[in-house]
Amino acid sequence: MAETYSAVYPQKKTMLKYSNNKIIAYLNEKPMVNYLPDNAMESQKPFDGYQYTGTEHDGGTVLDCADDKNYDDVVNALIRASYSQSTEDSIYRHQIAIAQGLITDEDEKEKYEKEFASFNTCCEEAKTLAKSWLGL
Repeated sequence: MAETYSAVYPQKKTMLKYSNNKIIAYLNEKPMVNYLPDNAMESQKPFDGYQYTGTEHDGGTVLDCADDKNYDDVVNALIRASYSQSTEDSIYRHQIAIAQGLITDEDEKEKYEKEFASFNTCCEEAKTLAKSWLGL
């Protein structure tokens, strides 16, 4: 797993075009109340802001995204930040196996149902975030 970095900003951040077919997205938003950096000057006052954690030093995460103005591409980029295509396919295969009665162990079925629920939550959150970022 890649090293992560956090940064705090006085305003909300979203995403920016990073380069061809890439965006830098500010994920894992955490509100910060009365935040004062460890290295703050004596005259600096605490402020309310937002912390972002990602793979870049500024708290962002660079993601593959064919078109930063396209809802489906942004949603896919956000999902891929958490789930690779092969992991997503595996989650679907488990659900198909359960539906076909190929997995009968109740503990195993419960594990795969939780896995699917987590994935589905990620997808719904990605859709909500993409709509917000794109003003939809």
